[in-house]
Amino acid sequence: MTHPQANIEVRQSAFGELHMLSHLVGAANRADIRRLVALEKKIRT
Repeated sequence: MTHPQANIEVRQSAFGELHMLSHLVGAANRADIRRLVALEKKIRT
């Protein structure tokens, strides 16, 4: 992002890719939490 040859198109593209990656990581984290909660409930019963 700070490289002198990174023009606006490159910076916008990189930002967009990282933004979408953050959505994927968030979704995976939420899925992991759901699985963990389900396993904890199973252990208690």
